[in-house]
Amino acid sequence: MTTEPARSLPQLAVACPACASPAGELCTSHSGKRTRRNDTHLARRAAWVEAGKPAPVEGETAEPAELTIYRASHDAIVMGRYTNRDAARKHCETVLRREVGPDVFLGWVPDDGSEHAAEELCIGHDVLCSGYIVKPLTVDSEYDEEADE
Repeated sequence: MTTEPARSLPQLAVACPACASPAGELCTSHSGKRTRRNDTHLARRAAWVEAGKPAPVEGETAEPAELTIYRASHDAIVMGRYTNRDAARKHCETVLRREVGPDVFLGWVPDDGSEHAAEELCIGHDVLCSGYIVKPLTVDSEYDEEADE
């Protein structure tokens, strides 16, 4: 896992008008003393869009066709949305551990055997369902008019 998630953002393909960071470099605070490791300035994203969304690396597309996020929920109440399954699981496990304590066995049970199956966090070896769910969701980058039909 990278400690600088912003390095994967496509807007790094253009210079930042807010902090003057060159293309390919992370944004900094306005004083230039701290590196922004998790995001970029909004002005940089706007500059990237205005520039026609150039690809950050030759041969790559600027945006993926779709993105999978992971929704952590409990009894249909959304607790958070994450870009990786482990973070969503950790959120559910942390909250459930507050209820059941550190010594209880917890395990994830998928709905089916597919890679994109929702999972429920279960308690004990008897597999008592907890209601904590991690569900992968596909987010499209563009609207598909025909998908409404």
